[in-house]
Amino acid sequence: MEDHPRADKLYVMKIDLGGEHRQIIAGLKNYLRREDLLNKEIVVVINLKYAKLRGLESQGMLLAAEKDEKVVIIHQETFKTPGTRVGIGYGKLKKKVEIEDLEKENLYIEGGKARVVKGFLVTEDGTPIVAEIEDGAKIK
Repeated sequence: MEDHPRADKLYVMKIDLGGEHRQIIAGLKNYLRREDLLNKEIVVVINLKYAKLRGLESQGMLLAAEKDEKVVIIHQETFKTPGTRVGIGYGKLKKKVEIEDLEKENLYIEGGKARVVKGFLVTEDGTPIVAEIEDGAKIK
């Protein structure tokens, strides 16, 4: 991970998706130190069109939760293999997360778990996606 060469608020992250590596540009420098992100398990949306941010390509979007200027990364409750699929369900994966789910701002934190209006974010085996932040934090 490195600082974006042309943006004060952005990190350039190289992530492992279980055999596939991607570059993510994340606007987290004002909230998290580099040490808070290095070698962490994160949840990334990868079924998005690539975007250029200040001249560098971002090949996905890291999910974080924010409330009252506090930002934390969204992660898996227990260690999983890099590249584990995440979707929406109640203890069982029923639907993949689409960009529309993020755009509607239907994702939030309740009881420490990532919640969608009609379910929770879970891995393929039903493991919850979590964040250590107050209830009501928005996932972005």
